[in-house]
Amino acid sequence: MILITCLFFFTTKQLFQQIRSTTLLQVDATYKLTWNNLPLLVFGSTDANRHFKPFGMALISTDEDSECFIHLFNSINALFLQEFNEPCAINQIMADGAPAITNAQNMVFPNSRRLMCLSHMIKKCRDRHHRNLVNKNDWLMIDKDIHELRLAFTDDIFNRGVFLLLQKWNQIPSMKQFVNYFTD
Repeated sequence: MILITCLFFFTTKQLFQQIRSTTLLQVDATYKLTWNNLPLLVFGSTDANRHFKPFGMALISTDEDSECFIHLFNSINALFLQEFNEPCAINQIMADGAPAITNAQNMVFPNSRRLMCLSHMIKKCRDRHHRNLVNKNDWLMIDKDIHELRLAFTDDIFNRGVFLLLQKWNQIPSMKQFVNYFTD
């Protein structure tokens, strides 16, 4: 059996120019665009108006594993160096909760912060199984609390908010299972 592991990296000079104006890299995969269910990695950043600006795409012939993201991040670094004659200055990577992205980030961009995409986190919490860990009223409170927490504008405020939320939720016996899920 022959195993083919390839990454096909697509961008244009105009798209890739945008990477110079940010230190945030957002990465996500979609399977909806390819006929053979291969993941298409889309990477870019969000502007001040919360509009996603793509830098490029990468079609991969394997599943989304650490090696795949290491290859992607190294390709971004190499192209950045080739085009701009300086190292890539990514200091934040935002994505879903995939451990493969975190592992690759730790290897290629070790000094960058790993950020969790709010929409992925909300979607995961709203998953029917997780939502069923609490009653409807508790769920409405959780949803509201999480949306308010995203307004924290510093790490200290965010961390304090998480601490206070967990304290609040732990006071409600019917939320014990969800708190355990949320903190694991």
